[in-house]
Amino acid sequence: MIKVSVIIPVYNVESYLSECLDSVVNQTLKDIEIICIDDCSTDNSYNILLEYANKDSRIKIIKNIENNGVGFARNVGQFSAIGDYIYFIDPDDYISLNFLEELYNTAVKYNSDIVNTNNIYNNENDIISRFWGSSDSINVKNDYEVTINFNNIHPSDNNLRIYYTLWTKLFKRSFILENNICSPENKIGAAYDAYFVFKVLLYNPKSSFNNKAVYYYRIRGNSIIRSSENYYNIINNIINNYYNIIDLYISNNPSLLYYLYINMIATLLNLFDKYSFDNSVSSLYILIKEFINKIYIDSKSVDFNNYFENNIYNEYILFYSNISYENYIINKNLLINIKKIDDKIDKLYTDSNSRLDLFSIKNNKEYFTIILFGIKIVIKKKK
Repeated sequence: MIKVSVIIPVYNVESYLSECLDSVVNQTLKDIEIICIDDCSTDNSYNILLEYANKDSRIKIIKNIENNGVGFARNVGQFSAIGDYIYFIDPDDYISLNFLEELYNTAVKYNSDIVNTNNIYNNENDIISRFWGSSDSINVKNDYEVTINFNNIHPSDNNLRIYYTLWTKLFKRSFILENNICSPENKIGAAYDAYFVFKVLLYNPKSSFNNKAVYYYRIRGNSIIRSSENYYNIINNIINNYYNIIDLYISNNPSLLYYLYINMIATLLNLFDKYSFDNSVSSLYILIKEFINKIYIDSKSVDFNNYFENNIYNEYILFYSNISYENYIINKNLLINIKKIDDKIDKLYTDSNSRLDLFSIKNNKEYFTIILFGIKIVIKKKK
């Protein structure tokens, strides 16, 4: 019986592939199949796969006829899998040798549709450090069952965090098939993992955690996303896929649309910050604004005491109400300054010794210093 089907999409990763494969073939859980989909690699990756397959009969190699991207390759592996559970790993990363056994045992123990680990480390030039959001305080002693929803994406307790990433999760294959969950097949720029996780959350999966399993995420500068210069098409593909997810939520559970919108906007803002350069920022702003103008977030739904929701809602309003990137920046800076004033006023109520200087002018030999509603403006005098 195959307990876990490991799916590895492979494209031009000859420098890292052996470390990934070594971590999989040497797992303490032996009842696995390893499905490697070569997406027309032009380096030595395919030969490395052949070398490992000759030594281990659990390795199955599928070679795509043409290069179709990671989403297509993952789907090929997913629909070829026969294991009770499915695990996706990126070919330049690697896992602890107990990874699959820990997650699988927890899945069986709680009859989970999805099992998560938050024990993630970065590997950048062989320097190991904690993955962003993966805290040393996570529970690595016990596994536990939880009910997950969108609140688990940005929780106050890191022990309850779920990431958009597929490689931190083990999925029950029957759950994935019954709900027709698969990856988008754009060749590039599709937010593959977030798209998949949004679909999973729609169907209320039984979920659990086991943080004894450790994932090592490799940071490298020449991955597909990092080397692409066509940022507009990347975000446009993501938005088009998001429309499909929105339609799915409208048909199945419209009560979750608010949480879906908040998290979609968060992913797009992250990409906007990442890809916005002088020659692309205006066009990317308009692209995201068009998406935001087509969705609706009711302010009554927002928990303004929640920093994440409050911040995303403010960005939503800024994009919605400003016709250009230039106007957006002006009003965003204004909002930031208002927030500074608000914070200073709040401090007056909490600290009896504090003093807020609302207006004053100080004059010295070289500068005028103007305090206006708590904001300091320094003007250098002409000689």
